[in-house]
Amino acid sequence: MRYGLNDWLPAGALPFLFFVLAVIVTAFFAGLWPGVLCAALSGLAAWYFFLPPLNSFALNLQNVLNLGAYALVVTLAILPIHYLDMVLKRLQSAEASKAVFARQREAMFEADPNGILLVDHSGRINLLNAQGAKLFGYGREELIGQLVDTLVPARFRGRHAALRAGFAAQPSMRAMGAGRDLYGLRKDGSEFPIEIGLSPFASEGAEMVQAIIIDITERKRAEERLRQAYAEAEKERARAETFAQQRETMFTELQHRVANNLQLVAGMLNLERTHVADQRAKEALTTSIMRLTLISKLHRKLHDPDGIQIDYGAFLQELCDDIVTSWGAPSVKCLVNSVNVTIPADKAIPIALVATELISNALEHAFDGRPQGTINIDLGRDDDGAITLTVSDDGIGLPDGFVAENSTSLGLRIIRGLTAQLGGRFEMVNGKGATFSLIIPDTVPLSLGQHQPSGNVSLN
Repeated sequence: MRYGLNDWLPAGALPFLFFVLAVIVTAFFAGLWPGVLCAALSGLAAWYFFLPPLNSFALNLQNVLNLGAYALVVTLAILPIHYLDMVLKRLQSAEASKAVFARQREAMFEADPNGILLVDHSGRINLLNAQGAKLFGYGREELIGQLVDTLVPARFRGRHAALRAGFAAQPSMRAMGAGRDLYGLRKDGSEFPIEIGLSPFASEGAEMVQAIIIDITERKRAEERLRQAYAEAEKERARAETFAQQRETMFTELQHRVANNLQLVAGMLNLERTHVADQRAKEALTTSIMRLTLISKLHRKLHDPDGIQIDYGAFLQELCDDIVTSWGAPSVKCLVNSVNVTIPADKAIPIALVATELISNALEHAFDGRPQGTINIDLGRDDDGAITLTVSDDGIGLPDGFVAENSTSLGLRIIRGLTAQLGGRFEMVNGKGATFSLIIPDTVPLSLGQHQPSGNVSLN
C-alpha cells in the first residue's frame, strides 16, 4: 500500500507515520510484544525502503530525527493500548470471579438444610430456596410474590402483620418470636413448630429481610418424650417414697411386736422361775431370761431393713457393759480393742450372739471366788485377712481335759450353730484365763472392707 501511494505522499516522515497504523492494529489485537515486534520491523522497513538514500540504512541527521519521532509515536500508541488491555483482563477476571461467587452462593443457598426466604419491605417473598418451598409443601414459583403471611396460621395472622410492621420500623438481626411458640402453615393446612432467625440487609438499594426457618418437630417430640419420662419418674419417686414409708411403718410395727413377744416370753419365764424350787432350774431360767432380753435388744439395735451399718466396736463395748450389769458384776471390767469395724445387719446379729454367749460364759465361770476380773474383746483381722472376734479373760481358765465337742453346755451349742451359719470356725485356748476366737475366713461370701487410711475396717 505504501508503494502504491508513494507518488501521492510527500517524502520525509510520512513513511513512518503510515506504518504506525500497522503497529496500532497489531498491538490492539495481538498484544504488547507482537506490537513491539511490529514497530521494530516497520521502522526498519521504512528506513530502508523509503528514506533517502533508498534501499540502504544510511544514517544522517534527517533520518535520526525521523527515527526518533517514529519511536516516540509508536511508544505513545502501544502503552495506552497495553494499559487498556490489562484493565480489560482484570475486569474479565473480576466478572469471572463474581460469576463463580454467585454460583457458589446460589449453591449454598440451595444446599442449606433450613428454609431460607428473602422478603421485601412490603412482606412479599422475592426468593426462597428449595428447602423453604419443601417445608411448606409448595412449589417454589407458587410462593414467589406472595405475602409471607400466607405461611402463618390464620389465628396468628392479625398479630403477625403488626409484628412485621414493627420489625420493618426497627430492623435488627435477631430470633423471631423469642419466648413464644411459632408455627408454620403448610399448603395442606397442617401446622408444624418452627424457629425463625431474621437478618435485615440492603439489596440494590431496597431493604430486604432474610428469614431462616428451622423445622423443630423432632425436637418438640423429644422434649415431649422427656417431659413424659420426667413425669413418670416423679410418679415412680412418689410411689417409692410411699412404699418406703409403708415399709418403715411395717418394720417399726414388726420390731415392736417381735420385741414385745420376746419380752412377754421373758416375763413368763421369770414368773415361772418364782415357782421353781430347784436351784439349777432357776439358774437355767435366769440364763434364758437374760438371753431373751439381750436378743430383743440386739434385734432392735442391729436389724435394720435398709442395711445401715453401725460402729461395731462401740456396739460391742455397749453390749459387754449391759451384760456385766445384768449379771450384777460391776467389779468386772470389760475392755474392747477394735478398729472402727462395721458389719451389716445380716452378719451383725449372729456375731453379736456369739459375743454375748462368750461374755456370759466368762462371767458365769471365769471369776469363781474372785470379786474382780477383766474381759478383753478384740475385733480385727489376722495375717490371712480373716475377720476375728476374740473374747478372753484373766480368770481360772478351762477345766483340765475340757473338750468343747463333748460339752453339753447350751451356750457352746449355740456358738457352734452360729459359727456354722457364718461359715467360720471356733477356737479355744486355755492358759492364764481362757481365750475363745470366732474366725471368719476371707473366702466366706462376705464383702470384707479394706483398711482405710484412718484405720477403719468394714465387714460387709
